[in-house]
Amino acid sequence: MKKTTIGLLILGGLALLFAILSPLASGFPDGLEASVEVGAEESEEAVDDTTVVDSPWPDYDFTGEGTPLSGILAGVVGILAVLGVSLLLFWLLKKRKS
Repeated sequence: MKKTTIGLLILGGLALLFAILSPLASGFPDGLEASVEVGAEESEEAVDDTTVVDSPWPDYDFTGEGTPLSGILAGVVGILAVLGVSLLLFWLLKKRKS
């Protein structure tokens, strides 16, 4: 096998592992959410639950049921989408150079 193929298989395996482990991540807000909440409290503005833009998978919940499996599925789909777009861009840039 080529080095590229082995590298992609390793990356794919790691991505799958991370997607499976994603439901074990902290339930506390991430840095961006926490800073928005702190900033809103300091400026005394009310933070409402309305969203500015609809997300295809809010809170990484693919099916809307809130099960760990839906979080894993959202992670796998997201990883595959990013990997696919990245590979396409690398292929286009490589083709452009030659």
